[in-house]
Amino acid sequence: TSFATSATTRTECGAITLPYHEGFENGGETCWRFATTGTYSNYYSINTYNYAEGTHSLRLYMNNIGNKSYAIMPELDNVNTLMVTFQNYDYYDELNQLEVGTMASPTDIASFVPFFSTVGTDTWEAQEVRFDADTTGNRYIAFRATATTASATYILIDDVTVMVAPSCQRPESVSATDIEATS
Repeated sequence: TSFATSATTRTECGAITLPYHEGFENGGETCWRFATTGTYSNYYSINTYNYAEGTHSLRLYMNNIGNKSYAIMPELDNVNTLMVTFQNYDYYDELNQLEVGTMASPTDIASFVPFFSTVGTDTWEAQEVRFDADTTGNRYIAFRATATTASATYILIDDVTVMVAPSCQRPESVSATDIEATS
């Protein structure tokens, strides 16, 4: 019996510094973890033909209705003080579900706790998710894509940024009334 004299391995990346940005351009996703409930072995890949920024995006593939694919970010401290912005795209416009949540462990998909959900469309959509309400103590932010059709399908994710959430919320549904031509 002979033993190998060299080997390649990857250690846990550890906590990351904020703000953190991932555009999937230069292999930064190597610190991410991936999982699936489906049977297809290529449930994620770096996509080079449709992207929101740069020339790459992350593809989460699902091969049957109800299958879920996960993209789990590196470990983070104080998730309940953070927010994530990103863009998503449903390649086949099949209205697949994309959720963003937290996980206790990157190897335990049952620990996924959703904080945001959207139904994909065939245009890039900017999203913002705050984790102020997170009381779980989970240390991983994760994306979970769920197939809503029986055929093979996928969701693309790009331009992911994690930062400390500002103390005030972004204004939504702003409107003006009693507008006049002069002030």
